[in-house]
Amino acid sequence: MILNWLSFFGLAIGLLLAILCKEELKSSKKYFLLFEKICLLVIFVILMYSFKLKWTVLLGIPMAYFFKEDYFYLGLSLLSNNFLVTSFVFMFGLPNGSLLYSDKVIIKKVLMNLLLFLIPAIFLLNVFVPYQEYLISFAIGALLIRTVNIKWKLKN
Repeated sequence: MILNWLSFFGLAIGLLLAILCKEELKSSKKYFLLFEKICLLVIFVILMYSFKLKWTVLLGIPMAYFFKEDYFYLGLSLLSNNFLVTSFVFMFGLPNGSLLYSDKVIIKKVLMNLLLFLIPAIFLLNVFVPYQEYLISFAIGALLIRTVNIKWKLKN
């Protein structure tokens, strides 16, 4: 379980890489965005393969249009306790942290992502264990939309 929450440090390592390789950021933006999209797609496929879909997947689809914070849905996907999902959440953080470095409000965005990532930790309490599959189905629906509809954050 601790390994699940350590996967957030991919974002911190991505920021560190951006600091160390500033000159490479501009030419690598489109590859970082592509890698983010691939990571989300792989997480989506792993969850689809591992869990039976529930009706909450239909709630996740429209929710992802209005609430576009990937780290919330990634935090929900960690409820699966799947090592591959954890690994790809970590890998998602690497390009995401590098892309955040070019923003002017880095600290605010990192703290917001951390908060959104940790909110699903509440769902790991014994009270919510029977609803785990419903929460993961919600995350599957949201990740589908976030994968298909991810915006290019920076202009080429």
